[in-house]
Amino acid sequence: MSTGKIRALIKEKSHHDPNRAQSLYCLFAMERFLSRLSLSDSRDLFVIKGGLLVQATLGIDSRTTLDIDSTMRRFELSEPNIRLFLKQVISTPLNDGITFEVKEISEIRDEAEYPGYRAKLRAAFENMSIPFKIDFSTGEALTPNAVRLNYPLTFDKGTIPLASYNLETLLAEKLETVLSRGTANTRMRDFYDIAALIKGETPLDAQLLKAAFFATNHNRGNQASLENSSHILSKIRSDEHMAALWSAYQRKYDYAMPYSFDSVIDATLSLCKAITANPRID
Repeated sequence: MSTGKIRALIKEKSHHDPNRAQSLYCLFAMERFLSRLSLSDSRDLFVIKGGLLVQATLGIDSRTTLDIDSTMRRFELSEPNIRLFLKQVISTPLNDGITFEVKEISEIRDEAEYPGYRAKLRAAFENMSIPFKIDFSTGEALTPNAVRLNYPLTFDKGTIPLASYNLETLLAEKLETVLSRGTANTRMRDFYDIAALIKGETPLDAQLLKAAFFATNHNRGNQASLENSSHILSKIRSDEHMAALWSAYQRKYDYAMPYSFDSVIDATLSLCKAITANPRID
């Protein structure tokens, strides 16, 4: 596929939205990286989580992301080890005309819940140069373990096999973040992802979700409590700054427009109740 075809496809899929177009260019580069990963000997070390997993579940019209979030298994997290891992992946032969360069690897010192590193890469394809990021972490409580994801390719036919979080662990981490941070949480994507995934067609196992939540809570050393969830979410609902952050998120990402601030709080509250009250969420 030529750069002209890629640009035309992105123009069509972005609906002339510059934020979505930027996400799609990143997605093109990230999928080329992941295609190499799926063929490499290191593929089982790398577990997909976060926004890319939500995007793969909901589709690009309902979620976008500019980076790949991962946790590493059976891997000592360090800058030299990550550099070697990336070198092995990007050198995996794939006849697509794309090359990759690792620009920088640094420790993550922002809002990460776990120790980690951020790698900045650049994909080159004919006259296109696309920067993207990969976040590496370790130490998460995968409950009970990683699963096999048949990742649907956006710019090519078929799927590629990758290791990923199950959705229950993904939701458990987001719920724990929402409850433990309360009104200090600026990550509106957590609220959106919870609401959109609950509304989605993928059935969720409430018992697994409950186990994943308490495993995450224990692993992070936080005191997020389901028993206090109504009080915590009530404070979030009445906080004007939180409501303003949600409105800003909606303006930036049009797929969030159908969800009012009240509706995402209601969805989060229903998730809390479902963990303790129902055997399954359908």
